[in-house]
Order: sequence, then C-alpha cells, then structure tokens
Amino acid sequence: MKQDTIHRIVFLGPQGSGKGTQAKLLSEYLGIPHISTGDIFRAAVNQDTLLGQRIVEGLSSGKLMADRDTNAMVSDRLAAADVHKGFILDGYPRTMEQVAYLEKLASPTKVILLDLSDEDSIERLGARRVCGDCGDMGQAALRPKRELCGNCGGVLNRRLDDSEEAIKERLRLYHHETEPLIAFYEKSDRLFKVDGRPSMEKIHEEIRRIF
Repeated sequence: MKQDTIHRIVFLGPQGSGKGTQAKLLSEYLGIPHISTGDIFRAAVNQDTLLGQRIVEGLSSGKLMADRDTNAMVSDRLAAADVHKGFILDGYPRTMEQVAYLEKLASPTKVILLDLSDEDSIERLGARRVCGDCGDMGQAALRPKRELCGNCGGVLNRRLDDSEEAIKERLRLYHHETEPLIAFYEKSDRLFKVDGRPSMEKIHEEIRRIF
C-alpha cells in the first residue's frame, strides 16, 4: 500500500453486514476518517432541529432520508480539513441520485460490498445493542435483562431503527433502491465483493488484501 495514495472508499451492504465495524477498522489501517451518515443523522436528532425531527420519523419507520438532506450533510462533512487525504463513507450513497451527486463531489476510488443474506441480517440486527455511554455498537444482546457494555460497563440499548418492522422496511428499500448501485460500480471496475458471514477479524483481513 502506498502511503501517499488518496483513498475515497464507499462501503455497501445490507443492514447488519458490519459496514460500520469494518469501516472503522479500515479507517485505523489507512489513517483516514470514517464518515457514517447514521452518526451524522443521530447527531442532528440530538440537536432537536427540524431536520432532526424528520430524521426521527424516518429512523422509526425504516425509511431513507430525502436525497437533498443527505447530500447536503455529506457535502458539509467532506468539506472538512481532515478528509484531504481521503475518507471512508458508511451508509452513503444509497440511491442513484446520491451516486450521481457523489461522483461530481468526490468520486469513490474503491467500493467494498459486504455480502449478507436477509435472514442473517435480520438475525444480527435483532441482537444488536449500542452503549448509551461510550457509543460502542454491534454488541449482541446479553443476559440478564440489564444488558451491560463489554467496553465501559454502560447500559446497552436497542437502536431506534433496529425494531423488526424497521429492519424489514430497510431491507426492502435496500433491495429496491441500493442494489442498482452495485451494478453501477461493477461497470467501472471499482467494486470489491467480500463475504459478510465470517468473523470480524477474517473479514478485515480480506478487506486489507484489497489495498
């Protein structure tokens, strides 16, 4: 891997495929920022703005955010100084309109698809918990009922968008609106497909081989 290479990377894959986890690991390996649109949206929710209220409605129902809102927020983030050596996008783009916007703004150099079946996705998300204190995500549901974070000991909670109804709606939208992105990036030889079923460590090793 050349240290002076500028990487503009996009992670694709269904909900529960591990995009956030693998994006963070790759961010540490390459030394470029991991940008999660989900984190950006949740930050807006915490600010209790009008946009934040629209996001809450979308998260609870599993619907995608409007392209104009998402594009604007991503554009603002990519204008920051820390992305001059590259970036890793997790959760964007999700529609062909967003693809077209990103192609003009900062065309991706590599797109990594984490492949996972709907059945595996639903099973993973049903058990996923996030720490209310440190924000550590992806932890499986624990017993007893008071679920504690293995990182800091904080209480684990189910994310708003991880209800069964929201998961099924997000998967439906993924197949309908996001899968055409796969064909688009395949045509330009930028797509790298990685099996999303193995362990976190094995998936990371496979992704590192791409670089």
